[in-house]
Amino acid sequence: MNLFRLLLLFLLLPGASSYAGGDARQEKMCWAHYVGWGFNQSDGYDKAALSPEWMLHPFNDRTLLGRDLQWDSGIFFGARKQIDAARAYGFDGFCIDVVDPAAYVSALSRFFRDAEGTTFKIALCIDRLNYPDDYLLKHLGGFIRTYKDHPNACRIDGKMVIFVYNIAGKKTEEWLALRQELAKRGLDAYYIAQPMHETSMWNDPARLREVLDGFESLYDFGCNGFFPEQMKERLANGRAALKEKRPDGMLVGGIAVGYIGFSSAFYRPFLNTGTLRHNWEAALANDADWVCITTWNDYVEHTQFEPSAINRDALLLINREYLDKWRGTVPPARPPRVIYSYHEETVAGDDLTIEVMNFSYTTPDAKARLRLLDAAGKLLHEFPEISLTRKEMGVRTLRLNHAEQRDWSVIRVQGAVYAAGEKPEFKELYPIVRRPGRVESVRTVRVRQDDLTVPAVSLELRKTDGRSVAHIRISGWTFAGKYELLRNGWPVAEGEISHLKKPVCEIAVPLPEPARSPADVYLVRLTDVSDRVGFSNPAVDVRPGIEGKSLQPVVVTGSDFDENWPIWSRRISRLKKAEVRNMEFPERDIFRVRYDFTEGEGNLLVSSSGWTVPARLGCRGGFSFDVVPEASPTWKKAPGPDGAERNLLAFDGKDDNIALASRTMPYGPFTLEFLLRPGRKGSPMTLFSDRCGIELSLDAELRPQLRRGNAPMLAGKKLLPPERWSHLAAVYTGKRMQLYLDGVKIGECDAEACTIPINSLARIGNALELNNGYLGELAGFSLEGAVRSPKEFQLLNQRKKEGI
Repeated sequence: MNLFRLLLLFLLLPGASSYAGGDARQEKMCWAHYVGWGFNQSDGYDKAALSPEWMLHPFNDRTLLGRDLQWDSGIFFGARKQIDAARAYGFDGFCIDVVDPAAYVSALSRFFRDAEGTTFKIALCIDRLNYPDDYLLKHLGGFIRTYKDHPNACRIDGKMVIFVYNIAGKKTEEWLALRQELAKRGLDAYYIAQPMHETSMWNDPARLREVLDGFESLYDFGCNGFFPEQMKERLANGRAALKEKRPDGMLVGGIAVGYIGFSSAFYRPFLNTGTLRHNWEAALANDADWVCITTWNDYVEHTQFEPSAINRDALLLINREYLDKWRGTVPPARPPRVIYSYHEETVAGDDLTIEVMNFSYTTPDAKARLRLLDAAGKLLHEFPEISLTRKEMGVRTLRLNHAEQRDWSVIRVQGAVYAAGEKPEFKELYPIVRRPGRVESVRTVRVRQDDLTVPAVSLELRKTDGRSVAHIRISGWTFAGKYELLRNGWPVAEGEISHLKKPVCEIAVPLPEPARSPADVYLVRLTDVSDRVGFSNPAVDVRPGIEGKSLQPVVVTGSDFDENWPIWSRRISRLKKAEVRNMEFPERDIFRVRYDFTEGEGNLLVSSSGWTVPARLGCRGGFSFDVVPEASPTWKKAPGPDGAERNLLAFDGKDDNIALASRTMPYGPFTLEFLLRPGRKGSPMTLFSDRCGIELSLDAELRPQLRRGNAPMLAGKKLLPPERWSHLAAVYTGKRMQLYLDGVKIGECDAEACTIPINSLARIGNALELNNGYLGELAGFSLEGAVRSPKEFQLLNQRKKEGI
């Protein structure tokens, strides 16, 4: 190591700067990672279900602290509410993530302003370092100069604390040189860095030592998708590096909950509250000096802890329980508090799990009980009584396997907490919808038993003048707050309520058109003026047109949705391997998407299958739904499959593509169909691709090929004729993959029985990266979460009806 580097390392050690003797390090601080940009939750969550464009990739939640508090119009004014909320739940500071260094000063100004007069600390979190040195010197230096002496800045040994999320943009030598220049100007800081990506195990000691050459402490962003022992090992690796390289450095444990990507369709498991608990247990096991939750408010990644419509304050209360344990704080005398966590939707073939968590309590012994009912109120299952642990947190997971759930679809969940020896009084919780093939929502819901508001609310759907109307009935002489009518989990109507001097409050709300599906599930969420919540019974709006039932194969996983996450380092299942069993479903419940390409204009398609699933023409490559005109297929009038002139879409073989709404692909068996007229491109071209691992393509000779997951590619035995209309179908049965050309099987092979429930982001006519474009015309696309025979193919039958 050269003399310059040794000198610089000495200057960067705690106590070696000119600020030595300044602020002492605060012990056991709890930080919250705060993303400093806005989210349009009003359109992206509140109104998303009524907008095909937003349903391409809707937000999954919204803040409870104010309608536009997170949007660009409100973020400059909302910091005070968020600081007050964080302080109420035991937090000591926000580290504010800002991407562009030019915005450091302006973005954090509102937080410093609104924290004044409190002990709450504000720190910058540098999102990335990959900027020119002069740019960073100017703007990072300007930020430090502006706020280093602010009373709400956090300082260690007189140096301002700054977190760094991604250090990959600078080599260590480059960063050290930049820090030396800042130090010359009296603008050095105390840097806490995430040494490696949050999906790593921190198992490269040399890299950790190198990181600690340039940064004082280590910052864990939290992780998910790892087993508890792996989480503990990861932080232990960090602690060992600190002990060797910087004994006075800090280990900041990250507390994460899971991940639902906004437009990327990424997913990482929540395990009900398991991921949150395992992160905390890893931090406690490694004696973390500070902790930082990730995140306070990132709705793009659905990692938010702040009070929200879906989470309420459940995550904050669980976090505070662990804070008390970590800090040695004795909780107050209190009755039992119970939090239920579960997926609001499950897929047939998966287990159903419901977690029952209770905090320690000081009142007499208490019990909890859960029962499941159908939509009409008939008892389906009652779980055994649970004895709540008094002296420490208790967690029980209730489980029903696939067979035990029989033919259930819409499931009411009711819970009761009561003193031992008393009769349980059940209250309505958030319902569960069990669907074939795929789910509409991958969210985990959390409901506090003691957070349920007093009035009972019921929902009935009636036909009035030929239109479906929701009739909401609130039982009670008084109520103030609001109702939200949810459709498949997203709001479609809401209204303020101020009810007085009558035994009931009745509200009629016409259901919105068009329907999302042939059997939409509606629910009323009632929120009183103190943000307590109540739920009605669910009600199903069945639309005419899709009748009958069909027997379909189901992949039985032996796991719940998160246990079945396909990227675990080892499989989590009750079964040695997945099984395929048949189950009968109403046809209206089977997911189906169909585009006939008859619109003739515009860049937005809406499925004509009864499921109004949107798709967008001409999107940018990767995870973007932004329109790029040069990537849009061309509308044209030309003879279609029946010879009659019609609208259809022509693809240029380059970057033309259609992006389907995120998470469209069924997880297990499917039938995929095309009406197509391919041209000769002379190289392979993609007809359909999904990031989850499914692709239907044509090779250079126009031979169809089907790939799913890690299975070998299935190649058809016949070629498609060029410049002629053909019907092509690809089928996955749960055990076999099949290819059909004009209704005749041209290929079949064995396939693994498994589901692929995550990371679905699909393109028609190209790969996700837009590097394998289709050349030719399309007159129809169909995707179903079912296995169909040639006589049941949607587009082939349509061709026959049209005289082909």
